[in-house]
Amino acid sequence: MSDYERTAVPRDARRGFWQITSVWVGYVFILVSMMAGAGMAAGMSLETLFWAILVGNLFLTVVSSLMSIIAYKTGYTFALICRFSFGSLGAKIPAIMYAFIQLGWYVIQAALFGHLIAVYFELSPFFEALAMIASCLFMGLFALKGMRWMSVVGLVSIPTMIMLCLATAMRAVQDGGGWAAVAAFSGEETMDFMTAVGLVLGTWIFGASTTVADFNRFARSSKHVVAGCATGLLIVNSFIIGVGAIVGAASQQWDLVEILFGLGLVIPAFVLLTTNLWTTNSANLYSVGLTLSSVFPKTSRQTIMIGIMILASVLSLFKPYEIGAVFAMLKGLSIIVPPLTGIVLIDFYFLWNRQYPGHIENLSFKTVNPYAILAWLAGIGVAISFDIGFASLNAMAGAAFIYALIMKATHLQMLNTDNEHLAGHQKTQEA
Repeated sequence: MSDYERTAVPRDARRGFWQITSVWVGYVFILVSMMAGAGMAAGMSLETLFWAILVGNLFLTVVSSLMSIIAYKTGYTFALICRFSFGSLGAKIPAIMYAFIQLGWYVIQAALFGHLIAVYFELSPFFEALAMIASCLFMGLFALKGMRWMSVVGLVSIPTMIMLCLATAMRAVQDGGGWAAVAAFSGEETMDFMTAVGLVLGTWIFGASTTVADFNRFARSSKHVVAGCATGLLIVNSFIIGVGAIVGAASQQWDLVEILFGLGLVIPAFVLLTTNLWTTNSANLYSVGLTLSSVFPKTSRQTIMIGIMILASVLSLFKPYEIGAVFAMLKGLSIIVPPLTGIVLIDFYFLWNRQYPGHIENLSFKTVNPYAILAWLAGIGVAISFDIGFASLNAMAGAAFIYALIMKATHLQMLNTDNEHLAGHQKTQEA
């Protein structure tokens, strides 16, 4: 079955709300978010953290909904959407960055599962390495089959993951002396509100800005994609980070594998981690395959994914599941990805007046848009330079403003003049 990695998804291949949302929610249901919640609980009060979770996920829901509407209207993957703002060759830059970030998440989660096996069976470092390699290879099997198989896995595993997360939180609260004792826990007060919101944004700013397009291009209506984004981020991601925070406050440690085993939840730990990591990592690898298919059009998606699985196996040996590596990645993503998102959103909603042309396989684009790259770098600079408000929002708004200003001033058109049937759109952009 085709997954339309180089063309728009046709209307007769679109799917219903639950089929799309099950994949997206299964993707969002990530234990790294629980780890982040547990880690943040060590540095601030639970009340402040819960407000940070709400604010961060509200912002993520808005961003993902705007990006998903673009994907729904066009049927294009994120990599194809980037061609309209970055050019045919320039789009390969965010696409390759996107693939490497997805690879990073894939490696972290596969290594986490291998770590679980090693802790339970008390394996030596050598056999722990083998367990992580095996995880990297086997988790990619469902991604090779595409959206249909991932939908099935998501529908089956999501209820199980929800119940196990609730059970884990309740058991942790019980062992931690009851809710009053856990709620009173205030950490070491080493993290402020803005930093916590930034970490919450880091958990899914990448997926909300990019990967969500690869799933929601299969949707049948804009209402479905908005409802799916709200379900996945405002509800599910808030739930996951919140559960992690509660469990971390009750146990006062961040390593979820150690926490689950310390609570005596050995079998639930295996079930939770298996279903959770399998659904998310399948989606990660699937999205990498789609993206790199646009970068290397002569290589099949399956071949690309097999190569990524092998590379991930090697990278897992560096134990990327440790909390320091996770926090570093979250902070980096919170300023690198938003400028890219701002450029794509302002290009579609403002410069193209909410309508990209169809049949992208027949369009001729300019090779590179240097102004898009400049705006992206400028957005990162804004986030680093201004210590006011939220860094992610500053980066996104800064890049969008600079890109729109330059594009309007220069009247640069990313479609070549041989696309005669697009003259109306070109005039709209010049207006």
